[in-house]
Amino acid sequence: MLRPSRPVRIHQFDEYTKGVLERPLVKQLLSKHNVTQAKIPSIYSSDTCGVNIAGQTWINVSGEADIELSSWILVAPLETKRVIRHELAHVIKHMCSIRGTIHGKGFNTVLKIVCPRTWRKDRHWYPTKKINIARKKVHPRLKE
Repeated sequence: MLRPSRPVRIHQFDEYTKGVLERPLVKQLLSKHNVTQAKIPSIYSSDTCGVNIAGQTWINVSGEADIELSSWILVAPLETKRVIRHELAHVIKHMCSIRGTIHGKGFNTVLKIVCPRTWRKDRHWYPTKKINIARKKVHPRLKE
Protein backbone atom coordinates (compact mmCIF):
# COMPACT_ATOMS: atom_id res chain seq x y z
CA MET A 1 0.00 0.00 0.00
CA LEU A 2 1.31 3.45 -0.88
CA ARG A 3 1.66 5.90 1.96
CA PRO A 4 -0.33 9.07 1.39
CA SER A 5 1.72 12.22 0.98
CA ARG A 6 2.00 14.59 3.89
CA PRO A 7 2.40 17.97 2.25
CA VAL A 8 1.74 20.33 5.13
CA ARG A 9 3.33 20.33 8.58
CA ILE A 10 0.88 21.33 11.30
CA HIS A 11 2.97 23.39 13.71
CA GLN A 12 0.13 24.71 15.85
CA PHE A 13 -0.52 21.27 17.34
CA ASP A 14 3.09 20.43 18.24
CA GLU A 15 2.92 22.00 21.70
CA TYR A 16 -0.42 20.36 22.41
CA THR A 17 0.96 16.96 21.40
CA LYS A 18 4.05 17.49 23.54
CA GLY A 19 1.82 18.47 26.47
CA VAL A 20 -0.20 15.28 26.17
CA LEU A 21 2.99 13.20 26.20
CA GLU A 22 4.14 15.10 29.30
CA ARG A 23 1.03 14.26 31.33
CA PRO A 24 1.97 12.42 34.55
CA LEU A 25 -0.13 9.33 33.83
CA VAL A 26 1.31 9.05 30.33
CA LYS A 27 4.87 9.43 31.63
CA GLN A 28 4.13 6.80 34.28
CA LEU A 29 2.86 4.34 31.64
CA LEU A 30 5.89 4.93 29.43
CA SER A 31 8.23 4.46 32.39
CA LYS A 32 6.47 1.24 33.39
CA HIS A 33 7.20 -0.12 29.91
CA ASN A 34 10.83 1.10 29.94
CA VAL A 35 10.26 3.81 27.35
CA THR A 36 12.77 6.39 28.52
CA GLN A 37 12.23 8.98 25.81
CA ALA A 38 9.03 9.30 23.83
CA LYS A 39 9.70 10.93 20.47
CA ILE A 40 6.95 13.35 19.54
CA PRO A 41 5.23 12.19 16.35
CA SER A 42 5.34 14.47 13.34
CA ILE A 43 1.90 15.81 12.52
CA TYR A 44 0.95 16.43 8.91
CA SER A 45 -2.16 17.25 6.94
CA SER A 46 -3.34 15.87 3.63
CA ASP A 47 -6.53 16.63 1.73
CA THR A 48 -8.13 13.58 3.27
CA CYS A 49 -7.30 10.27 4.91
CA GLY A 50 -10.70 9.05 3.73
CA VAL A 51 -14.29 10.23 3.71
CA ASN A 52 -14.82 9.13 7.33
CA ILE A 53 -11.21 9.09 8.55
CA ALA A 54 -10.13 12.24 10.38
CA GLY A 55 -6.63 11.00 11.12
CA GLN A 56 -4.34 8.02 11.01
CA THR A 57 -1.03 6.93 12.46
CA TRP A 58 1.94 5.80 10.43
CA ILE A 59 4.78 3.98 12.18
CA ASN A 60 7.89 3.21 10.14
CA VAL A 61 10.23 0.25 10.59
CA SER A 62 12.49 2.20 12.95
CA GLY A 63 9.50 2.93 15.19
CA GLU A 64 9.13 6.63 14.39
CA ALA A 65 5.53 7.79 14.14
CA ASP A 66 3.69 10.30 11.98
CA ILE A 67 0.13 11.43 12.54
CA GLU A 68 -1.70 12.36 9.37
CA LEU A 69 -4.78 14.55 9.70
CA SER A 70 -7.46 15.11 7.09
CA SER A 71 -7.57 18.78 6.12
CA TRP A 72 -11.29 18.90 6.81
CA ILE A 73 -10.91 18.12 10.53
CA LEU A 74 -8.61 21.14 10.98
CA VAL A 75 -11.57 23.54 10.73
CA ALA A 76 -12.61 22.40 14.24
CA PRO A 77 -9.67 22.69 16.68
CA LEU A 78 -11.44 20.81 19.49
CA GLU A 79 -12.16 17.86 17.21
CA THR A 80 -8.60 18.04 15.88
CA LYS A 81 -7.28 17.72 19.44
CA ARG A 82 -9.63 14.78 20.00
CA VAL A 83 -8.18 13.07 16.91
CA ILE A 84 -4.62 13.81 18.04
CA ARG A 85 -5.30 12.22 21.46
CA HIS A 86 -6.80 9.18 19.73
CA GLU A 87 -3.82 8.82 17.39
CA LEU A 88 -1.34 9.39 20.24
CA ALA A 89 -2.94 6.47 22.06
CA HIS A 90 -2.07 4.31 19.03
CA VAL A 91 1.52 5.60 19.09
CA ILE A 92 1.90 5.00 22.84
CA LYS A 93 0.36 1.53 22.53
CA HIS A 94 3.01 0.73 19.93
CA MET A 95 5.87 2.27 21.96
CA CYS A 96 4.88 0.22 24.99
CA SER A 97 4.32 -2.96 22.93
CA ILE A 98 0.85 -3.36 24.39
CA ARG A 99 -1.01 -6.22 22.78
CA GLY A 100 -4.47 -6.12 21.34
CA THR A 101 -6.41 -5.23 18.25
CA ILE A 102 -6.28 -1.77 16.75
CA HIS A 103 -9.23 -0.41 18.78
CA GLY A 104 -9.49 -3.21 21.32
CA LYS A 105 -8.80 -3.61 25.01
CA GLY A 106 -5.12 -2.56 24.89
CA PHE A 107 -5.94 0.57 22.91
CA ASN A 108 -8.76 1.50 25.30
CA THR A 109 -6.44 1.02 28.27
CA VAL A 110 -3.95 3.47 26.76
CA LEU A 111 -6.68 5.91 25.68
CA LYS A 112 -7.96 6.01 29.27
CA ILE A 113 -4.48 7.03 30.40
CA VAL A 114 -3.98 9.59 27.62
CA CYS A 115 -7.33 11.26 28.28
CA PRO A 116 -9.01 9.88 31.42
CA ARG A 117 -11.97 12.30 31.37
CA THR A 118 -12.72 12.22 27.65
CA TRP A 119 -11.60 8.76 26.52
CA ARG A 120 -15.11 7.60 25.58
CA LYS A 121 -15.66 10.57 23.29
CA ASP A 122 -12.09 10.42 22.00
CA ARG A 123 -12.72 7.01 20.48
CA HIS A 124 -14.35 8.85 17.54
CA TRP A 125 -14.51 12.26 15.91
CA TYR A 126 -17.82 14.10 15.76
CA PRO A 127 -19.10 16.13 12.81
CA THR A 128 -19.85 19.81 13.12
CA LYS A 129 -21.37 22.11 10.55
CA LYS A 130 -17.89 23.46 9.66
CA ILE A 131 -16.46 19.95 9.35
CA ASN A 132 -19.31 18.85 7.11
CA ILE A 133 -18.80 21.85 4.81
CA ALA A 134 -15.04 21.19 4.61
CA ARG A 135 -15.59 17.45 4.02
CA LYS A 136 -18.04 18.21 1.21
CA LYS A 137 -15.37 20.30 -0.55
CA VAL A 138 -12.96 17.36 -0.51
CA HIS A 139 -15.61 14.68 -1.04
CA PRO A 140 -18.23 16.29 -3.33
CA ARG A 141 -20.32 13.10 -3.49
CA LEU A 142 -20.76 13.13 0.28
CA LYS A 143 -24.44 13.13 1.22
CA GLU A 144 -25.67 15.66 3.71
